[in-house]
Amino acid sequence: MDRIVLIVASALAVLLAGCAHHRTPDDYWVTPGQARASGPAAALLLFADRLRGLGATEFTQELERVRLTYSSDKSDFHLLQYAFGLALPGGEPHKAQTLIDTYLKEARLHDPELLALAQLINADLAERRRLVAGNRRAGVDARRADELEKKVEALKNIEKNMTQRDGDGELKP
Repeated sequence: MDRIVLIVASALAVLLAGCAHHRTPDDYWVTPGQARASGPAAALLLFADRLRGLGATEFTQELERVRLTYSSDKSDFHLLQYAFGLALPGGEPHKAQTLIDTYLKEARLHDPELLALAQLINADLAERRRLVAGNRRAGVDARRADELEKKVEALKNIEKNMTQRDGDGELKP
């Protein structure tokens, strides 16, 4: 009996030692001294915060690393991690939107915190699309206003020339 207890205790100690060295998903982007994430949604927020601080080259490399991770493990966490990276400035918002749409189609099957985060990313992407469309319309309107301004100036010049000719004609009877 003592032998069985010793074997079970040894096996438990080995398993616990293995868990101590197991790397959790958020270890990679948690900076020293920063609180650890309490769940997958918090881990994604920490990840996004880390990405925002990277330079262009580092950002691209990290995004590629995340893409490869997602391609090998199609979990919800990795899908949202990749979508979050793509949604940040310097990423590809259209691809991010496609990933988020895929995720949201099966919304009832997901972790509520991850679902809320996906909905937040979706709303942000929609707002950015709206702003881009508004800016595009504003640019078109500005060009149209410039064209109209030129036409008005041209008409003023024509009127001025006609007035001068009429005035010149009257002075020479």
